[in-house]
Amino acid sequence: MSVVVPTYNTGHYLEPCVDSLLAQTLPADRLQLIFVDDGSTDDTPRRLDELAAAHEQVTVIHMPPSGWPGKPRNTGIDAARGEYLYFVDHDDVLGPQALEDLVATARRTGADIVLGKMIGMGRDAPFAIFRRNIDDARLDEVPLMSSMTPHKLFRTDFLRENDIRFPEGKRRLEDTVFVTKAYLAAKKISVFSDRVCYFHTKREDRANAAFEPPEPSSYFGYLREAIEVIEAQTEPGAFRDRLLSRFLVKESLRKLTEPRVQRWEPDYLASLVHEIQRLVEDHYPESSVAKLPPIARARTAAVRAGSVEDILAIADCAAQIDGHVDVESFEWAAGGWQVSWSAWLAHSDGSPLVAERRPDGLHLDPRLVPDSAAIGPLSEDDLLVHADAVLVLRHLGSWTNWTAPADMAAALEPVPGSPDRVHVVLRGRSTIDPRTVAGGEPLSTGQWRVLVRITTIGLKRTVPVVLPALPERALIGKPAVAVVPNTDDHGRLRLRVIRGAGRLPALLDGARVTGGSVTDAGLVLDFDHATPVVGKVLLPCRARLQPRQGAPITAAARATPRALVIDLGDAKLPHGPLTVEVVGGKGRVLLRADLTVRRRPFRRPLIATAHPASG
Repeated sequence: MSVVVPTYNTGHYLEPCVDSLLAQTLPADRLQLIFVDDGSTDDTPRRLDELAAAHEQVTVIHMPPSGWPGKPRNTGIDAARGEYLYFVDHDDVLGPQALEDLVATARRTGADIVLGKMIGMGRDAPFAIFRRNIDDARLDEVPLMSSMTPHKLFRTDFLRENDIRFPEGKRRLEDTVFVTKAYLAAKKISVFSDRVCYFHTKREDRANAAFEPPEPSSYFGYLREAIEVIEAQTEPGAFRDRLLSRFLVKESLRKLTEPRVQRWEPDYLASLVHEIQRLVEDHYPESSVAKLPPIARARTAAVRAGSVEDILAIADCAAQIDGHVDVESFEWAAGGWQVSWSAWLAHSDGSPLVAERRPDGLHLDPRLVPDSAAIGPLSEDDLLVHADAVLVLRHLGSWTNWTAPADMAAALEPVPGSPDRVHVVLRGRSTIDPRTVAGGEPLSTGQWRVLVRITTIGLKRTVPVVLPALPERALIGKPAVAVVPNTDDHGRLRLRVIRGAGRLPALLDGARVTGGSVTDAGLVLDFDHATPVVGKVLLPCRARLQPRQGAPITAAARATPRALVIDLGDAKLPHGPLTVEVVGGKGRVLLRADLTVRRRPFRRPLIATAHPASG
């Protein structure tokens, strides 16, 4: 297995990348790490030489500056000795099992290319393609064109036999041309989504090349190279249109969307529109645009007309569109939290984004698209085929995204009080099982935001889930893991995952004690909510019982799914008022309850409150 890392004035960003490569679970004797330095002028060459001296699997190649990653990557292809080859940028990071997982997938499926799950750290990364594993991902069935960076596993001989190389020199979209050629030549492509393989990082100094605004004429000249690759290897028709649509929507029209378009200077914006207009005229007949999402078709119409005013008008209106999510239920069942929700897009005043029924068919919301860029009548399929929504869990620390399994359906529903207007409503039922939602693995420790990602007519919005009341807390697994719902300052739902018995008492903070009894096992306190448990879970803690009269009693305690059991041993509880403090790990009071001990079980509900432990 060979990994190619082009470097140029990497500085301190090199260490995280190197650390992630050296920490791979793939054995070092099966790994060749090739660093190709493109004429760095800082201390990167020295750092690399020291790295090579310390690790046998590291090879360093120094070359004169070429100005872009294409030539260093080609040099790495030539130097690769491994059966498989993987490209990594010098300021990005791999997950610890990335290479092992990708090699195993390639060997199992016989793939020429394997896409490993990516996430963006402060920048965009493909999302839909990584919802599930796909052993045989076909270009006409799977949105492979949403992932056009070279951060993939390639069979080395496949690249050499097909002479697939990067365009060299200082230029844009060299990776797009490379990946397009590879996709069209591959006999089999697989997708691995069980774990994050690649963390695509935004540098604090914004030195990533992709963040520099492109010069329009040269940029779209490079884009034409990728388009011409597709046109040379496919026949006119639906398949070609589907492949080419990515370059129109993602690489071209995206530069005219909110909020990007508001950033451009007037002359730069006019130049962008002019170059995209030329591209559309040369490569995108009306028939190829007809299958695009409605908002992309409207923007294309404005581009064809060369109307900067319409482009700005659409962007200004779209910037006011937000998502709306209603959660009908959020309840724990045997398989996790069952969440029923509905979602749609709406204007800033809360009114839904609509389509109007007219005698000739459906027309896009006139508040979104001016008459001069109107695209004519739409069918119901035009509105529904591009509609999608998923429930997403996003880790606040790493920005890892996991999608929860869901049944989802999109429908056109009438707007109340307006029979001639309809809007797209997406209704779903998702399962959030903390034990398996992370690609078959449990959720990692930390805070997870609960979001719904909505796509309608070509607009995408990610909406936080807000609930009127928190759902049940969950205690799962062995060793025990607590999953505690909470909210931020805006009421947005989060799931806090806590591992280790020393911190698990947080699960019962603020619980309501509904009763209790003195039994042969000791003092048993019952709660008003069930704590779902998978496996046998006993949480160790200690209790301090303070009678109104007499010495305090300290006893061992344990948490069970629905109660706390305090082992009294030989101690006898006097009748009358009794204060109970149950203390968890790190000196934190789990709960405090004032009880009255009687001969019969406690009957009066009592409120348990959490507070800092004293003494």
